[in-house]
Amino acid sequence: VENATSMVIIRGAEVLAEALTRTDLDAGIRWGAAESIAHLGEAAGNTAAFALAKALLQRKPGQVVSDSYVRTGLAECIGRMG
Repeated sequence: VENATSMVIIRGAEVLAEALTRTDLDAGIRWGAAESIAHLGEAAGNTAAFALAKALLQRKPGQVVSDSYVRTGLAECIGRMG
């Protein structure tokens, strides 16, 4: 059961990380995805942490974190992941 739970958490984090990269989604939804990853913590795995860090670098106009609201949320989430 523990392995199955871990797999579900990691897959969920991957889906949330994918949502971060979708610029067609509202900034609030992307920030919420980052928050959800942060709540998963270390269980989210390296893939999710990498996605957060990668998204944080995309801050030019029209990119993932061009909105300072989302950028601040992502930085906070990375810090809370442990």
